Amino acid sequence: MEFRWIEWNVQHIAQHGVEPEEAEEVVLTGVTMKGRENALIATGPTSEGRFLFVVYKKDGNQVFVITARNMTEKEKRSWRKRYGKKKRRP
Repeated sequence: MEFRWIEWNVQHIAQHGVEPEEAEEVVLTGVTMKGRENALIATGPTSEGRFLFVVYKKDGNQVFVITARNMTEKEKRSWRKRYGKKKRRP
């Protein structure tokens, strides 16, 4: 997978305190579900234990991150209950 980063999406996720590498990690190792308007949502922990919610679109082998933020406490509780503490996508 190739991640496409432009100034806009790097700055946008930076407003939420997220680095591109963190968003990439969650897209590659987190749990993915369908979002709105053909977007995908990846959720899960980074290797540092930070839980992120990442919205992205995929076109072939290219990934364009739209936004990324910390998961809320409620989202983290729900995620842990459903997937366990360190669930990773195979």
